[in-house]
Amino acid sequence: MASSVPVDFSSGDHYAVLGVPRTASEAEIAKAYRSLALRYHPDKNQSKVKDAEVGFKRISEAYSVLRDPQKRAEYDRTGGTRSYVSYDEAEQMWRQFSGEGRHEAEEDSRPNSDLQNRRKAMAILVVLGLFVLAPNLLIQVLPGLTAAVVGFALLTRRENASKWAWCALALLLASYVAPWVLRARSSFEPMAGTELHGLGETESSVPVGTPNSGEEVLIDGQFLRVADPTHRNGPVSEGWQQRLLGEMTEAIKKGREQVLMVFSREGCPWCQRQLPVLQAAIAKRAGVGTQDVEAQPAFLAPSGTAAVGMAQPPANGLSSAPLRVFIFYAEEFQNVAQAFKVEAFPTLIAWGRPGVPPLAAQGFLDEQNLEQLLQEVAVAEPQAEEPSS
Repeated sequence: MASSVPVDFSSGDHYAVLGVPRTASEAEIAKAYRSLALRYHPDKNQSKVKDAEVGFKRISEAYSVLRDPQKRAEYDRTGGTRSYVSYDEAEQMWRQFSGEGRHEAEEDSRPNSDLQNRRKAMAILVVLGLFVLAPNLLIQVLPGLTAAVVGFALLTRRENASKWAWCALALLLASYVAPWVLRARSSFEPMAGTELHGLGETESSVPVGTPNSGEEVLIDGQFLRVADPTHRNGPVSEGWQQRLLGEMTEAIKKGREQVLMVFSREGCPWCQRQLPVLQAAIAKRAGVGTQDVEAQPAFLAPSGTAAVGMAQPPANGLSSAPLRVFIFYAEEFQNVAQAFKVEAFPTLIAWGRPGVPPLAAQGFLDEQNLEQLLQEVAVAEPQAEEPSS
């Protein structure tokens, strides 16, 4: 940085005219010249044009010597060198300097520009990561974040307000786009030609104990994972996998209850987040509110009766029929997961009436999208069987 040497146009010392010390670098001399030329240019001093012209010429004379290494060395050695500059020459020097200065300013601003670009790229990556990993969280925080940006824009200086206004607009648009992206991630895929016959017959057995898989049922106001239909309240026995699949297959074939298969795996955070949504859907179909499920004492619920799989279907079909949710962990049902071509977790497969191809959705589904999946397959008409040749 240039030293705070007082500027003295009446002095014969070029350094004093520019207000820099004799040890000033070329960059410091150029910076001082630019600052003084901008301040004392006649175009900026219309009320004192004559005085401004004198000062502008004197600034140019000093800079014409000190910017040239040879002239500066001679000036430092002898104290004198030709330094007269006409006003036209001073103006030409300034125009030339301004052109070079803009180029240098652009060069100097490149590191800051690169830093800003990196920050913008990181922000975009964070937003995209939230879209993929935590879309619901993004939807929840976007309104508050938008309000915060708008408030900050109002508190900033006027020249910065427009920048923050654009940021607020971008966040507002993102809040509308996020739900659409979430629905796009969970598009439904029909699974025509799915066979239930022989499902799980070749499934390798797992050690008897307490498996993760099972039917999620609501009993006495509480949810219970039933892995073995023959041992609802006890440990499973050998062959529990085939019995669980048989229970599900029988429910699908009867068509009195709507069946939802959910493929999960250990260590899957989105699978854990999916569980409360599934439980809310079960409670809703059973005519029990989720708050009632959480707070209702067990003795107030129907004793010993599961809230799913027990009632008769309503007259309007499976749209409001009891919902039975079977959760299959890939580690325990590898062949079944392969048969249904499961590639992501969680994967949900909703069944309708017999003859209706099931619908599959990969990835987390919120309550709205889960209801859409269930209703879409519940109201579908069975496909006509092709006549055998």
